Amino acid sequence: MKPLAGSKSVLLCALALLAACTEADNSAKTAAAETSSAAQSAFEGYVSAINTGDIERAAVYYDEADGFHWVERGAIQYEDGAGAAASLQQLAQMGGSMQMTVDTVRVAPLGPQSALLSAHFVLTLSEDDGAESLSFDGWMTV
Repeated sequence: MKPLAGSKSVLLCALALLAACTEADNSAKTAAAETSSAAQSAFEGYVSAINTGDIERAAVYYDEADGFHWVERGAIQYEDGAGAAASLQQLAQMGGSMQMTVDTVRVAPLGPQSALLSAHFVLTLSEDDGAESLSFDGWMTV
């Protein structure tokens, strides 16, 4: 059987296209992994701020951009980041300490610089003597 004229050129073009697609796919996977890692790191910073009592640093994570809202028990609890930050400040003013534990975190990259992170947490407030005064758990999606 006689090879088709130009079949080497077609084969080389196909291989070059395959290599370019593979490189783009690997680049997209790398970017997604970096975005997921950055989201995880930011969330860990938030939890650390809560656990060290640095409420001002924790409040920085509440977004002031249009569209920010806090959903709690199936309803919008805070219309903006300022409302969520004020609530956190009120909890801190109750005295004692706050401790947030996280047992499940899931991150889904959405684009080059955005991700959806969901975490199951328990937030416990304790009196100055260490006695637990309030504890609740839930899922947080950011």
